[in-house]
Amino acid sequence: MTQYVPIKTLCERTSLCEKTIRLLIRRHKLPHHRFSPRGKILVDVEAFEKYMRSTRRQIQKDPVVTEILQEFREFAQAAR
Repeated sequence: MTQYVPIKTLCERTSLCEKTIRLLIRRHKLPHHRFSPRGKILVDVEAFEKYMRSTRRQIQKDPVVTEILQEFREFAQAAR
């Protein structure tokens, strides 16, 4: 069964800012329901999760940066 939650509840569950969620709603990227013109906005949790999965990006490691970070870690360890 689909679960709808208020924006504030979604903020608490996801640690996202209320402004961010409202921005997603305004940009028509996040399905929501409002039962009256000035009523509380309810967000479909399943649709929110689907949207978040669709925006994930795979980050690839740069070998040069990885090597520099490794050398820095070794230097920091030796300095202790």
